[in-house]
Amino acid sequence: MKVCVWNVRGASRDGFIPTAWNIIESQHPSIFILLETKSDDYRAKEVMMQLHFTQFKVISPTDKRGGIWLFWKNSIDLVLFSEDVNQFHVLFHFENVRPEVLITGLHAPSVPGPRHALWRNMADNLPPPDTPWLMVGDMNEVTSQSEKMGGRPFRSGKCKDLRNFMDAAGLVDLGYHGNPYTWTNARDGAGLIRERLDRALANSPWLDIFPHTQVHHLPRTHSDHCPIIVSLHHDVVEGPFPFRCKEVWMEHPQFKDFFLHNWSACEFDFIKGRDSFLKNIVGWNSNVFGNLRLQKKTVIGAYQRYSIGFI
Repeated sequence: MKVCVWNVRGASRDGFIPTAWNIIESQHPSIFILLETKSDDYRAKEVMMQLHFTQFKVISPTDKRGGIWLFWKNSIDLVLFSEDVNQFHVLFHFENVRPEVLITGLHAPSVPGPRHALWRNMADNLPPPDTPWLMVGDMNEVTSQSEKMGGRPFRSGKCKDLRNFMDAAGLVDLGYHGNPYTWTNARDGAGLIRERLDRALANSPWLDIFPHTQVHHLPRTHSDHCPIIVSLHHDVVEGPFPFRCKEVWMEHPQFKDFFLHNWSACEFDFIKGRDSFLKNIVGWNSNVFGNLRLQKKTVIGAYQRYSIGFI
């Protein structure tokens, strides 16, 4: 069983559905949590059906900001649901698992004051200590210098309230596999910042039931955040595929112009040129050759390989 959480930065933007469907098709999550959807209940139901989920809950955005969607499969029973503007708590009954488990999906405020108040409030309102608890989402917080590249140096005092909450709740960071950063501001040169803002936390009762829980960072596409997958069992998450430039592409009379356009449009910046090429080659190949599924897997696998290799 898998849980996927993704800050999508708008669930009505072009390209969202194909990108989300690729996650569903490759990872098969039973629970899908979407953050910062900026969309209403009608859109949530529409997306739920397109992605082949059967149940959903919505935290509506405020002035087209925020918004959280929770999708899940029929094989999971919802026992209890509570929500706030930044988070939800859901008590699920998993098939063949006792007792019920608590999953919190969260998008912490980007402004320090409200974010620190959120951690303090959560520390004062904890579930019973024997409740298996998984907390996933965009915490908008780094906890060490190793989780940050670029920008101002890390200061430990900034994450004090998060760490105090984790200590009070008995939650531990589950770590990750893949790219060490889950968010980027995508700026040029010295202005580039990358951080690990999205994470998964769990307590001892959760790990007693799911001792093999693992977190995988998927390739970042569509949003400035990458999706994260929490695998509750020893599931194998697809690793990077080697990128292969098909020889037949180079024989096509339009390929050279296509390649140069993507490269020169990014002012010959290698990272941006690479990202632009990987993003657009799928559509180009689909229009010319039509083998969309195979090429999409190849491109996304290559993107993951290069995003790790060129940090």
